[in-house]
Amino acid sequence: MSNGPVSLLAMGGTVAAALDDGGAAPRHGAGDLAGTVSGLPVAVRPRDVRTVPSRAVTLDDMWTLAAAVREEIEGGAAGVVVTHGTDTLEETVYALAMLVDTDVPVVVTGAMRAPHLPGADGPANIRAAISAALHPPLAGYGPVVVFQDEIHVARLVTKHHSTRVAAFASPSAPRRVPGGERGGTAARSAARH
Repeated sequence: MSNGPVSLLAMGGTVAAALDDGGAAPRHGAGDLAGTVSGLPVAVRPRDVRTVPSRAVTLDDMWTLAAAVREEIEGGAAGVVVTHGTDTLEETVYALAMLVDTDVPVVVTGAMRAPHLPGADGPANIRAAISAALHPPLAGYGPVVVFQDEIHVARLVTKHHSTRVAAFASPSAPRRVPGGERGGTAARSAARH
């Protein structure tokens, strides 16, 4: 396990949503998101990249994110966590797999429930993503998605459900979850394929 720091890059999405008169929209930055998880055994270095709904993420945004990930790694990050909206999360993690060659774990996560809703899943997903990013061997699988205590490799992950908090799956991979939030970092045997 690495001692960090872990960079937390924010792209927007439901995980960063706030409610106002116009409805819910991404408004919380990386510093706010880092503040939702406490007691971590590592320093978290927050950085805002974009603050957009996932459906508005463009190819230019993906290039900008890839450059930011590389800059954080060059700046000494032991791992990089990206918070992102779920509509295009699997496209972004796949783009990162094509654009970022690294020996440092890169983990993408988000939330299905906004922070102001009961059962908000963002803080638990961010905590699990940071835990995964602290595990150096994970880098060998390229950028991954961590969601609901599962890890999915970029080339196999898909958004399997549009409303459940366990929205992501790797249908072509066998399932293996050795610990999750209560016993360590979750894993997918897909990472070995």
